[in-house]
Amino acid sequence: MAKSRFEYVRNFELADSLVPGCCIVVRVDGHKFTRFTKTHSFDKPNDSRGLQLMNEVQDTKYCFLSITCLVPAAAFSAVLIFFSFSADAVPEQCAKAVMLEWSDIVMAYGQSDEYSFLLPAWSDLYNRRASKLSSSFASLFASSYVFLWPKFFGDAPLQSAPAFDGRAIAYPTPAHVRDYFAWRQADCHINNLYNTAFWSIVKSGLSTQAREFACERPLLQALAGTSAAEKNELLFKRFGINYNNEPEMYRKGTVICRQGELALTRPNARNKKARARAEADARGDGTALATHHVDIIGEAFWAQRPALLRPDG
Repeated sequence: MAKSRFEYVRNFELADSLVPGCCIVVRVDGHKFTRFTKTHSFDKPNDSRGLQLMNEVQDTKYCFLSITCLVPAAAFSAVLIFFSFSADAVPEQCAKAVMLEWSDIVMAYGQSDEYSFLLPAWSDLYNRRASKLSSSFASLFASSYVFLWPKFFGDAPLQSAPAFDGRAIAYPTPAHVRDYFAWRQADCHINNLYNTAFWSIVKSGLSTQAREFACERPLLQALAGTSAAEKNELLFKRFGINYNNEPEMYRKGTVICRQGELALTRPNARNKKARARAEADARGDGTALATHHVDIIGEAFWAQRPALLRPDG
């Protein structure tokens, strides 16, 4: 940045670097997505197109023409970093694209309209500035959502711009990190069970007008205060739905991890051969990242991946 007599205004910027030695979670969350999903007639309670759009990134054959037409030349190189995958590669997860852009990320968890990204305690990405982390992650996520819309929604036009907000939080201990992800997965379970019951009732015979104007209050009253067991019983007895047979992506969300101990270590600890492998992964073959729809509240997931929470990488 050029020096000038006006540079003093930088003194008004607040220092917002997060506490060192702590894991950081950056959560990207849809802004006013209830309105957005209604405008675009998403299926209820879950729209697989919308969830896959959150999860998937397209290859260069599909998006290159759009990029060259829509992105100014000055910004092209930055966007190219995100989209420069092999044209023959299997489509990557959308959150994987974020993880490939920022190699410090060791894990991501997504459900509904949100994704949470875990940075290890040793990460110094953007000098750990909360504003820089949250704005960068949210910006890349939102732009990819727009670019990939036609792949999943075909000719259905994008009628309004999707927006995502971001926040970055430092968690001082591994226990706090585990509790954070347990909180998000519990939220996924509670909301999806409720929504599955709610929309099963709505779709069981109410007219379109009743669905839009008359059903919400009585349905909320009917379901309010019911336990998980009661909702499961309602679904099974009235609609023949065994909730445990619903897709795991809906019930548990999506977990993305880097594979192997190497991918979870400090970058400067890797040898030349290891760096070459990491660079090959970043070009889009996806071998360093794996997707799961599993329980992350219990011990098993974390016991199998101790490096995720190791403070020294």
